[in-house]
Amino acid sequence: MMKKTIATIALVLGIAGLAAASARDRFSTTSLRGRYTGNIAISESIPLDESTVLKIEARQLLALTFDAKSNVTGITSVTALIPNSPPTVFTCVFTIEGTYELSEEGLGTATLNITPTTACSGPATLKLSLLVGGRNRNRLDVSIDGASGLGAGDVQIAILGSGTLTEN
Repeated sequence: MMKKTIATIALVLGIAGLAAASARDRFSTTSLRGRYTGNIAISESIPLDESTVLKIEARQLLALTFDAKSNVTGITSVTALIPNSPPTVFTCVFTIEGTYELSEEGLGTATLNITPTTACSGPATLKLSLLVGGRNRNRLDVSIDGASGLGAGDVQIAILGSGTLTEN
C-alpha cells in the first residue's frame, strides 16, 4: 500500500510539473515587463528625386520599457553615415511611445511613434516584429519592418533592420 501511495504521489507531482512547464512556455502581453536595451543595425533608403535614392547604413541604440499591458515607451539614438563628399556622420535622438502585441508562441509586433528631441527629421512611426527568447525570457529579437512619416515633407523612407535587446 505504501509503495502504491508513493507511486501515485510521484505521478501527480510529475503531471503537475509538466503542466507548469507547459504554462511557462506560453506567452502573452504580460510576458513583456520591464526595460530592454540593445542595438539594431539599420539600412535606410531615401528617395532624393525620381531617379536617385540615397542609401544609408546606421546603428540604432534602443531602450524600451514594456508595461505588460500592451504599452511601450523609451528612447532611441540613431547614428548614421551619409555618403556625401566628404562623408557626414550625424546622430539623432528620439523619444518613443507605442503599443505591442504578443502571441502565445512569443512572436509579436510593435508600433512605435518616435519624436525627435534633436534637430532631425520626424516624427515617424516604426513597425517592428518581436520574438521573446532566452532561458529567462530576457532576450528580445527585433526587426524593423518599415517606417512612415519621415523626412522633409513626409518623404517615404524605407527602413529595415534587426538586432537583439536584453532585459535589464
